[in-house]
Amino acid sequence: MQTSSPGGRVAVSRDTLISLCLGVVTLAVYCRVAGFDFCNYDDPYLVYQNPAVTAGLTWHGAVWALTTSYFDFWHPVAWWSHMLDCELFGLSAGWHHLMNAAFHVANTLLLYRVLQRMTGAWKRSALVAALFALHPLHVESVAWVTERKDVLSTFLFLLALQAYVRHVTEIGTQKSRAGRFYLLTLLFLTLGLAAKPMLVTFPCVLLLLDFWPLNRISNLQSGGWAGSRVANRPETLGRLIREKLLFFGLTLASCVITYLTMKWGDHFVSGPTAAWSFRLSNAAVSYVRYLGKMVWPEGLIVYYPSPGHWESWQWLGAALILLLITGFTLNRLRKQPYLIFGWLWFLGTLVPVIGIVAMSNQPLADRYMYIPSIGIFVAVVWALADMAIRWKLTPFLISGAAGTVLLVFGVLSWVQVGYWRNSITLWTHCLAVNPVNDAAQFQLGWVLGRAGRYEEAMEHYREALRINPEFQRANLNMGELLALKGDFRESTNYIAREIKINPRYTKAHESMGIVLLELGDYARAVEECTNVSLLGAKDEKALTGVAKALSEAGRSDEAVSYYAEALQLNPNNYEALNNLAWIQAASSNDGLRNGTEAVRLAERACELTHYHEPLFIGTLADAYAEAGRFPEAVTTAEKAEQLAAAAGLKDLAAKNRQLLKLYRAKKPYHEPATTGQ
Repeated sequence: MQTSSPGGRVAVSRDTLISLCLGVVTLAVYCRVAGFDFCNYDDPYLVYQNPAVTAGLTWHGAVWALTTSYFDFWHPVAWWSHMLDCELFGLSAGWHHLMNAAFHVANTLLLYRVLQRMTGAWKRSALVAALFALHPLHVESVAWVTERKDVLSTFLFLLALQAYVRHVTEIGTQKSRAGRFYLLTLLFLTLGLAAKPMLVTFPCVLLLLDFWPLNRISNLQSGGWAGSRVANRPETLGRLIREKLLFFGLTLASCVITYLTMKWGDHFVSGPTAAWSFRLSNAAVSYVRYLGKMVWPEGLIVYYPSPGHWESWQWLGAALILLLITGFTLNRLRKQPYLIFGWLWFLGTLVPVIGIVAMSNQPLADRYMYIPSIGIFVAVVWALADMAIRWKLTPFLISGAAGTVLLVFGVLSWVQVGYWRNSITLWTHCLAVNPVNDAAQFQLGWVLGRAGRYEEAMEHYREALRINPEFQRANLNMGELLALKGDFRESTNYIAREIKINPRYTKAHESMGIVLLELGDYARAVEECTNVSLLGAKDEKALTGVAKALSEAGRSDEAVSYYAEALQLNPNNYEALNNLAWIQAASSNDGLRNGTEAVRLAERACELTHYHEPLFIGTLADAYAEAGRFPEAVTTAEKAEQLAAAAGLKDLAAKNRQLLKLYRAKKPYHEPATTGQ
């Protein structure tokens, strides 16, 4: 209900002030993400190691985003968003984080605006928006760069809701304007589905809004909301469903695309699909677990391991709780329609990710509650507000209680945000909450291994394998670390287990080939890497592996052709570019060296990795030297040494220091004829 002057100045000032407060409080909780790093969980694949994304906004990248099913579902709008970030900010992680925070602020303000317009209840709408802004369950969606698709799709979802409300407002007054807002709703939904297919329940959400608070369903009048500024024009349920046929068509198309990308694309779900009995029981238990985390968000972590099964009493108890709540909300359908509205919003919008359809290895995830939580917030806030009116509670008491809840959630969110500072803090917290977490053990081992803390890394790999002996990649990473320590015999045992678990895992075969080279078994090494290319269609990774094995075996002339073939398949294969550049710069075979071509290849490899890889920069230095460009060779080798030292790569730093002496003496480095490449 408006309390403004005829010009509406007071109402505008009130809404502006509320929006300003919501924005400031939200940013206060999330502002420190500006100093955070990327994390190693999916961020490399979606952002900072993805050449199509790091290149920024390009025609090639735009087309790739529309046609790829790489790593995840079809979501070109999310890809374009990451590309825009790279175009504007490069790989400055803090700006990528801040963009997520900005979308969260925008979503908070949009949620307030939509609810306030539909209901006219500005106090209740503001409280719902504040809960949405500050609840710790939403930290994962905001603080994780990969989850841009979450905050972006929700932004488009809320824009679509706002356009739909405008469409309903204009019906019966200005049909042309109503039609335009209908088309705008379709547009925002299309973009939202292309950001994240979780929005497939959108048409059902519109039907819920038609019931309450828009009060459009004849013979099922909810009473609407007295302060609503949206005209109520009751229609039959059938008419309202027909009105949304285009929306259902869009969501059906999204479901088909998602299914096809899961079936034939490079989707992240791996391993055997869980049995239907577990999926159904886990769905019931997960709904109740989500409710529990909303009431008290304790023990929130980035990865919840699957229990494998639930005891009968657990899933039956969960199912009973869901039935009792459903029965209660149905019983209050006429008197408190917001209860069934909020409950069905929660149940329905979670359906795509509740686990009935196998889309992830996780039984539940905090990020999945970003949209579904809105329904619970609305139901609880409206119910408590009505209760306060019936009990005649003073405004001071109501404000104090609401403020206390928001303060608690805000503090908990502030703490939760801190765990996302970097990969080590993220996974250390995850293991502090749940040490029996094979994925977290593996991920922390990976991070520590990259930091040169090999002993600590291997301890976490061993623990991951103790929890799950068939954990994919844990055996391989363990084997590779053992190889770095020089324990090649033990290394082959772990890598062999990886190959047994996943015989088609190209990287495992490549690593086995490299270790066999170290053991001097060149014939088996080449055979291992050659055979992997025959497991299916010959791909660039297999070709690169064969080339590396041949090069290490001293057969660089044969390796060159494999590298060239790999680059034909993918000209941006920076590993192949670097290794071929090294052969053409440093080979002991005069006929293979070509300084000019080596410079071209090495520069491209460094460009693709944004001059962050000291190994590649060292290759470029020798390429400059082979081309006779010694001043550039010296400065480039100095940079390679500095980067290697900063990354803790002592051997690589020492090698660059040795090569610097040659370059300063105007001599290129050539490998001894007896060592091969």
